Amino acid sequence: MAQTPSDDAVRDLARLVVSQVAPEELPVFSVLANACLADPARMLGGRDDVREQLGFGVGEVTVLLTPFAILAAGEVVKYLTTSALDTGKKILEHRARRAKDSEQRIVEGPLFDLRPDQLQELRRIVLEKLLQDSLEPAKAELVADAVVGELTIGADDG
Repeated sequence: MAQTPSDDAVRDLARLVVSQVAPEELPVFSVLANACLADPARMLGGRDDVREQLGFGVGEVTVLLTPFAILAAGEVVKYLTTSALDTGKKILEHRARRAKDSEQRIVEGPLFDLRPDQLQELRRIVLEKLLQDSLEPAKAELVADAVVGELTIGADDG
């Protein structure tokens, strides 16, 4: 299965989240992430499916967070892609109108910047998805917070 840029973005964000909430999974992160991207439903299933995907037992681990981090990151990438397309379209329309009205050079600004309400919505989407897929509430909250935290790093550095 060919990797896509969105798979890379999902994997990168998920790795950052896992490094915060389950660093003990980092040694098997790549294997878990690839398996989850290939067959998310199977990886979110029982421990036996995970053991089979890995090719070895995972010991006494009751819940691996990597598949949930991949799931959460996937939701974030979908949301950001849709938001970016909408934002980009609005910016282009605005710039086209301004170009018609004047020959002033339009000051370049960031094409995409998440507002607090967008971050809150992303957190809600991630949390809802993780709870739907049976991650315990405390861990779901932890993953949702880590995802939003990764998206806000450097936001004020502008």
